[in-house]
Amino acid sequence: MEDKLLVEGLRQKDEVAFNMLYVKYEKLLRHIILDIIKNKETTEDILQIVFMKLWNKIDTFRDGNLKYFLITIAKNESYNYLKFKERESNIIDKYETYFTVPAFKDLIWEAVRKYLSPLEQKIIVRHYIYKMNFLDIANSLNMKKTNCYNIYKKALTKLEEKVK
Repeated sequence: MEDKLLVEGLRQKDEVAFNMLYVKYEKLLRHIILDIIKNKETTEDILQIVFMKLWNKIDTFRDGNLKYFLITIAKNESYNYLKFKERESNIIDKYETYFTVPAFKDLIWEAVRKYLSPLEQKIIVRHYIYKMNFLDIANSLNMKKTNCYNIYKKALTKLEEKVK
C-alpha cells in the first residue's frame, strides 16, 4: 500500500495503517538507530518513541516523503539520547565519589535524608543504590524522563549547597 494512503489512515487513527507502516519501516529505522546508539536495548526504546511520535504527531506531517520524515525523527531521537547520556555521565562523574567513597558516604546520605523531599530521595536512591537509569526511574515514578532528570539535578545542587 502506498504511503499516502497509509498516512491518511493514520490521520484517522487507523491501527491497521499504523501496523502496516511499522512493518514497512521498522527494520530500516532500527538499523539507523542502532548505528548511532550502538545498544540494542536502547535502540528498541528509541524505535518505540519514533513510532509513538508518528502516531501522536501525524497531523504535523505535510505530505512529503514519509520515509525521510521517519528517518529524521529516528536520528533526532538518537542524537538527543546521546546528548542526554553525555550530560548524565558528566553529572554522575562529578558526584559519584560523594555517594561511594566511605569518607563522604555517611555525610551525603545523612544530607539526602535531611534536606531532600521524598521524591528527590527516591530518585537519588534509585539512581545511586539501584543503579537505575533515568528512563527507568521516571517510568517507576510515572513521570517524564526530563522531569525526573531535572528533579535529580536540582536535588544534587541542593545537596551541594547544604554540604559545603
